[in-house]
Amino acid sequence: MSSRDKDDPAELMSGRESALPSGRKVRVRVDDEGETLEVRSPTGEIEVGIRLTSDGPVLQLRGVRLEIDSTDTVAVNCKRFELRADEALALRSGGDISVQTDADIAVRSEGQTHFDGDWVNINCQDREGTGWHDDPRLLDEDPGSDPALPEGEPPSEE
Repeated sequence: MSSRDKDDPAELMSGRESALPSGRKVRVRVDDEGETLEVRSPTGEIEVGIRLTSDGPVLQLRGVRLEIDSTDTVAVNCKRFELRADEALALRSGGDISVQTDADIAVRSEGQTHFDGDWVNINCQDREGTGWHDDPRLLDEDPGSDPALPEGEPPSEE
């Protein structure tokens, strides 16, 4: 068995490196922070990095373009999800788009905000049982009253 057949701890600590025909280099190393596998560009930039830490793996990808192509679902489960784009962000679907939250939704725009559709519906779901101010069951308790209005203020006659 040659020395290359065994994982030499000293070699792994300093980093084992292999050159690829493209000029990229694959490097494997072990240090106090964990175990790391890196693919570096010919200029030395990390293009693909996988760091195995005590908390779990950390994946780093960097490239001109990143693509994921799946014939089925792509699911991302995480504590917090952030998308940042310097120029534009586009969401496109051949079907419905659904956004749901157990908290607030905030939309902020430095420019105009447009909603364009055949029909634009606001508060159009079944309101019964929601407990919201326009819940039909709440309105039935005191016909003619709107819990959204301050007490004693009559509805507008417009």
